[in-house]
Amino acid sequence: MLLAKLSGPHGKVFNFEPLPENLNEIEENFQLNNITNYTNVAAAISSKQGVLQFEMHEHAKQGHLVDSQKWRKQPI
Repeated sequence: MLLAKLSGPHGKVFNFEPLPENLNEIEENFQLNNITNYTNVAAAISSKQGVLQFEMHEHAKQGHLVDSQKWRKQPI
C-alpha cells in the first residue's frame, strides 16, 4: 500500500500473491484505504522459469515455492 501511495496518481503497483485468502485481505485493505492504482495478480513469482510447486505451511497464510523432491508438494 505504501508503494501505491508513493507512486502518485500516474503510478501503478503490481502485487503478486498466490494464496487466495491473502489476496482477499490485500484487496480489502486497498479498498479501505481508497487506493486504486494497483493490480493484484494471483500468482507466485520466482527467478526460475517453468512451473514450480508451492508448499503450504502450518499457518494457512504462509507458504513458499519449492523445486526439491524432498519437500511435500502441492500444485497451485
